[in-house]
Amino acid sequence: MKELQMGKEPIHNLLLKSAAPAVIGMLLQSIYVMIDGMFVGQGTGPLGLAAVNLSMPVLQVGSALAFMLVIGGSTYTAIALGESDTDKASTTFSMVLKTLLLVSVAFTIIGVLGAERIATVAGADVQTHTMVSGYIRILSISMPFFMLTMLLETGMRVVGQPMKSMVVLSFGALLNVGLDWLLIMKLNMGVNGAAIATGISQLISMLVLLRYYLKPGFILKLKNAPISMKVLRPILFNGSSEFATGIALGISTYLFNLILMSIKGNMAVSAYSIIGYISQIVFMIHFGLAAGMQPIVSFNYGAKNTQRYKDTLKLALVVASGVGILASIALLTAAEPITKLFIGNRLDLLDLTLTASTFAALIYVPAGINIIMSGYYTAIDRPVESVTIAIFRSLIFIVVGLFTLPNLFGLSGVWATMPGAEILTLLICGGIVQYHKSKEKNPKAPMPIPSKSAA
Repeated sequence: MKELQMGKEPIHNLLLKSAAPAVIGMLLQSIYVMIDGMFVGQGTGPLGLAAVNLSMPVLQVGSALAFMLVIGGSTYTAIALGESDTDKASTTFSMVLKTLLLVSVAFTIIGVLGAERIATVAGADVQTHTMVSGYIRILSISMPFFMLTMLLETGMRVVGQPMKSMVVLSFGALLNVGLDWLLIMKLNMGVNGAAIATGISQLISMLVLLRYYLKPGFILKLKNAPISMKVLRPILFNGSSEFATGIALGISTYLFNLILMSIKGNMAVSAYSIIGYISQIVFMIHFGLAAGMQPIVSFNYGAKNTQRYKDTLKLALVVASGVGILASIALLTAAEPITKLFIGNRLDLLDLTLTASTFAALIYVPAGINIIMSGYYTAIDRPVESVTIAIFRSLIFIVVGLFTLPNLFGLSGVWATMPGAEILTLLICGGIVQYHKSKEKNPKAPMPIPSKSAA
């Protein structure tokens, strides 16, 4: 399969070829996660949905660690390839892989040994505690497969082979759906079945991807590279926005769960879980677009093709906005039949979810722009700007909203927190963009936001 010419092909063709496989792969993954939720909802009812959502903050911590290493490492790998230094790219990638393996094993040990206590801290009550602890324990065992799959498929996009990455992710998604049907609906294994299905599909995906790296002639050679803090430190710093996003998402989900439990109990958490499943499809399209954009931007940044990476950003923003508009229209017009796929005709939960979906429809356009801008600043090695966007979007505005709006508007205040956070973050993005424009016109202007130059 022909590799993409990051520095030569027309931007619109290049973004389509790079982003489309990433979007399709992530979209299929998010669809299988939603189908997973449907199986859980139909097989275990609202309590199963609540149990999965109560487990999410713990798993989001693991995802945050993985994203920090994967995004930071892939950015420096792509920049090295843009500089035509394949040996440096291979060494960087191999070191990140080794570090990620150590981190994932540590996460597994903590998750398995501490599952019961973690479930209690996560807010599980008597009805959901066993389900939550079991779900956490099984997915903790699967964390090494999940983390390494994330790195290996990102590496495929970095070397210009996004189609192979998409095919493997698609296969994993279909395998997960089939296992969900077998373990949840046929063998009645409940949320534990969902966790086992995810673990098996991630293991198979990891092994399939690993085959490409072991073939002679593959650009990135896997080496026994020593872990050097001198090299790792800037990688961690560059990926800090993704880490901050994941940690902030875990904290905000935890706060949402606690407040929803206090206002309406497990039913409100179930409604929030359903909206999360639906919204994840849209967010994965945005993240897939950002992931497809990243190697193009990083390569051309390393090659000093300024106009090419700026044109890539502009096109990505247009596409993300269009996706957000279509998603909002789709949710407003089809929220009821989609919700019934999870819960059947549970009218009490249906009403709650339909109210939440009205607020969720306001999220998708600003969220798409915020995600693209955060990914762009990571790709050009400006992690401070990226982490600023991520922290305000995923934590600061969320915390402020959750501690003020529910007191004023009750449950509607909880639902209004997310669109409020995205819209306010959009203003932050605008301020950062305007600052850099003024900086280009007046290079001696003081920098209110420190920036890190390329390594």
